[in-house]
Amino acid sequence: MDGFVTGEQISFLTPDSGSDSDSGTLTISAKFQDATTNQWSDKIALNGFTFKYEDSKTPFLQRVYPSRSFGKDLVSFYGYHRVVSLGGQMSDNAKATEGEIEDLRIGEDRCDRTLINQQDLTESSWDFIHCTTSATHPAGKVDVTERTLKGTALKDSGMYQISTTNDGNFEHVIHPSVSSVYPTTGSKLGQDLVISGSNFSPDKSLVSVSVDGVDCDVTKSTWSTIECRLQEKQAADTSLLASNTTTTQVNGYIGGAGWDYERYDISALSTRTIQGFYDDLHSGAPQSVLN
Repeated sequence: MDGFVTGEQISFLTPDSGSDSDSGTLTISAKFQDATTNQWSDKIALNGFTFKYEDSKTPFLQRVYPSRSFGKDLVSFYGYHRVVSLGGQMSDNAKATEGEIEDLRIGEDRCDRTLINQQDLTESSWDFIHCTTSATHPAGKVDVTERTLKGTALKDSGMYQISTTNDGNFEHVIHPSVSSVYPTTGSKLGQDLVISGSNFSPDKSLVSVSVDGVDCDVTKSTWSTIECRLQEKQAADTSLLASNTTTTQVNGYIGGAGWDYERYDISALSTRTIQGFYDDLHSGAPQSVLN
């Protein structure tokens, strides 16, 4: 690439990668701008000055643990960060005032380092950086980002998780979290409910609620609360069960945490593995049968 040297009539300096491979030593070139005509000169080689790209200087993110989070969870960015100083606080509204960490993100929101007391790192070592996830991010499958003064970190391909739907690969899952439901008893003819928690959505069209299989029509939703009007009780004991025994439940939500699941019969598959199941679901004529 062309480089520009900082100065009165000069912009900035980078290596000229046109002469050598990334693994070798690179020569440096510059272009100079005439302050009167604003014309740039031809590329000039700066003889005697070289630059070399090195893996040992490049930030590398290996994983974020845990790979699933709820609102305000402590997570750790593991890898070779290639920095020493973690600096001061870093919140949703401001980057770190000091240090070499510019940005840590889970999805679109900053992972907050406010009030986290952590010692500085060793530049060449494999280490972790703690931060706290946002409580105001829509639940879903997201990617993660680490940016330091040395650039945006490369990421280990092992961070990618395979989706069984057409949503594509992802690196982290944000779950909604339910902390309370009020009231816990009510009329068979209908009842207003308030659900509290985190990582909901201010767009009520993205939220659905049911109680015992009965729809609760959402009237208002924020990041932390859902208000809904429960419809009249139905005759069935529960609509989530295929019968009155819990051993035959085939789909539903686990623990109120938003983990939707379905159970399939894969006995007809020739390759009964996760990859075989994934390929079958995307084949257009799946042999897997939803129980």
